[in-house]
Amino acid sequence: MNELNEYYESVLKKEQALSRYSTIDPMQDIEINIKDTMRPVRLPTHKIHKKKAHDEEATCAKYNDGGSLLFTGGGDGLVRVWDPVSGLEKQTLRGANQAILDLDVSPGTELIAAGCVDNKVIVWSFSTSRPRHTITGHSNKVVSSRFM
Repeated sequence: MNELNEYYESVLKKEQALSRYSTIDPMQDIEINIKDTMRPVRLPTHKIHKKKAHDEEATCAKYNDGGSLLFTGGGDGLVRVWDPVSGLEKQTLRGANQAILDLDVSPGTELIAAGCVDNKVIVWSFSTSRPRHTITGHSNKVVSSRFM
């Protein structure tokens, strides 16, 4: 946890040092390296878009591997797909009856899995926007979902 705190403090220091300039690119190369387990990524330094993503609260968000799409899940039971550059909604995935608590995007962005309040996991096909699988049998809400 100390490494994460140190990383966070270093990002804040870099952001403060860069904030003195008025022509800062909102996406800057800030290298993240916690025991060589992560690759360099670009982190935003200020808000680019502000959207009302869901009719109820937004509960989770996940970028695809390339960062070209942003997926959000919400209390309205929808998964929405956004273009993070333009801020425009590209797609809506329907099929959950209650709130989405967590989601994950498969490598290659073919499948999207979402854990739901109604004790199930729904797996959508990205290309068709339709549910491919519904995994039931959980005794309580599904708070996490990951592709391995």
